[in-house]
Amino acid sequence: MPMGFGVHYVGSEGVAINPFYDILWMIIFVVIIAVIIYILISPLKKQSSSIDNEKLIKIEKDVEEIKEIVKELKKKWEEIE
Repeated sequence: MPMGFGVHYVGSEGVAINPFYDILWMIIFVVIIAVIIYILISPLKKQSSSIDNEKLIKIEKDVEEIKEIVKELKKKWEEIE
């Protein structure tokens, strides 16, 4: 007898799978994957926003320093004239 003939899968006879349950399990599976992806991406967004805030604070400090330097340069220019 060639291989493959008479193969019998236990528990496969008489099983009628309702398509509703297939769709339900697919939806549950997609929701679980979406939640996992959200959990993985969420800390990255929080971290990048805190880095952006730090950069903005540094830029504001630099702008204030530049304003002071410009004021000093204006005073010196007026003294020269």
